[in-house]
Amino acid sequence: MKKFTLFCAFLYWSTTVFLVHPNLAQAKAQPHEVPLRKVFESMGYKVVRKGKYIHLTRELDDRIRLESNSKKALKNGKAYSLTKPVRNDKQSKTYMINVVDIYKLAKEEKKEKHYRVKKGEDLSSIAKKFKVTVNNLRFWNKLSSDVIYPGQHLHTTDPIYIVKQGDSIWEIAHKTESTVRDIKFLNNLATEIVYPGQQLAIPTQPSMKTPAKFADGIFPLAQETYDPLVGTFGDGRNFSTNGQARSHEGNDIMARKWVPIFAVIEGKIVRYGWNTLGGYRITIQAKDGTTFYYAHMMAYPPGLKIGQHVSKGQMIGYVGDTGYGKEGMSGKFATHLHFGMYDASGKAMDPYLYLKWWEINP
Repeated sequence: MKKFTLFCAFLYWSTTVFLVHPNLAQAKAQPHEVPLRKVFESMGYKVVRKGKYIHLTRELDDRIRLESNSKKALKNGKAYSLTKPVRNDKQSKTYMINVVDIYKLAKEEKKEKHYRVKKGEDLSSIAKKFKVTVNNLRFWNKLSSDVIYPGQHLHTTDPIYIVKQGDSIWEIAHKTESTVRDIKFLNNLATEIVYPGQQLAIPTQPSMKTPAKFADGIFPLAQETYDPLVGTFGDGRNFSTNGQARSHEGNDIMARKWVPIFAVIEGKIVRYGWNTLGGYRITIQAKDGTTFYYAHMMAYPPGLKIGQHVSKGQMIGYVGDTGYGKEGMSGKFATHLHFGMYDASGKAMDPYLYLKWWEINP
């Protein structure tokens, strides 16, 4: 296999391109593998090896156990089977993991307490399902009537949590199926310190209608790896190839460098490589012709090329700040993922509602 250095040249369109993280260059990655430690540490995990096991932990929210040279995995006590065994590259002394196995381990688990009304349901059937009373549901959700609608979010437990002795904000977030970030924001907390008897409001989730298409997609970044989502489609942008102001054709998701990016839906790679505005970017086309555009990446995992099929949840790159100039340019703006969607005719679509749906329906 041809060796690439950190500053490898990018070839256009039909050429396979491997960009390499400076700390990853020693890892002799086989196609579709990336260094396990670097990927999970960029998402906030602590990685510890104990004998044949590799333990990944993140602020008590996630506990993952992997086994060297095995497909077996445990996440919070639940068994998972990986596509490929975790491989110990003895030459580089680096554990490698397949790009299609990362998301299933890092993704947020389903929020049963954050319930979204389904078609044909009423308060009585939901109360029966969760073994609570209709009055509870009215009170917890501040409902003035029994009228509810598909897509509406409902609390099915008391949304006020009373802090117990020994509780931490991370444990509370895990128990209430929320996040540290959202609990701090809703309760106007300047620190992550909580005390027994303190009352915390548990964040609600927005009521949303199911999108007509791609409702089964996933959010392109894993939980707790990005800032609160804000809609930026249509905002003005000054930098352009012709010197004229332009409209922003996507949604920016602010995140740290080297956070892994995942394909939101399956499809075929139709564009790949450097773009003056988007930097290192990739475009994936769905079966109906809709294209999904990921831009400003720092690098790609090995094995990607034009025409290749990409599965939903497959890791396709790393968050970065490349673009706005000649090939290799970076640092012109804050680190983020630019995510865009275009219909079959090439018209830009506002991706915000899709992103929000995928975020709250992991």
